[in-house]
Amino acid sequence: MVKSAAATKMGLMLDAMGANAGGGKVEEYMSDVEKHGANLSETFVELLKDDHDYVKVAAVLSSPAIFKYWSLDDPQGPGSHWAEGATDKSWRVRVAVAEVLADVATAAKARGSNLERVREICSKLMNDPEEEVRARDTHWLRYRLRAAPSPPSPP
Repeated sequence: MVKSAAATKMGLMLDAMGANAGGGKVEEYMSDVEKHGANLSETFVELLKDDHDYVKVAAVLSSPAIFKYWSLDDPQGPGSHWAEGATDKSWRVRVAVAEVLADVATAAKARGSNLERVREICSKLMNDPEEEVRARDTHWLRYRLRAAPSPPSPP
């Protein structure tokens, strides 16, 4: 239960730390083991790889805040481990990925990611064997598309 609570609050903690990072690089600040006693990127990855579904789900649900600070595209970063959630053996983890995918894409795009990983994840979710996962992915994509601002009219 403690890991689940930590995973749930991870995004809030990173937002608070990001505000304290000053002018330096936020990723380096949050990975400073001497300053914080842990590399927070590695801590997030450990939560994503936990044996318990509820911990993984909590970590996935906190991920929109995570990817404001870490690249989704970095093959060595938490993005590659987060993407594995789209094919996790637990349908609950896959549903959680589907629920936050649009918000993660928004955060990743703001950081300059090319969103190729988001497209790959979306494709995996849309072809998931579980109807619940496909339905959730479709529901959230429709919701986000409706919530997105309309493109400007041509002149």
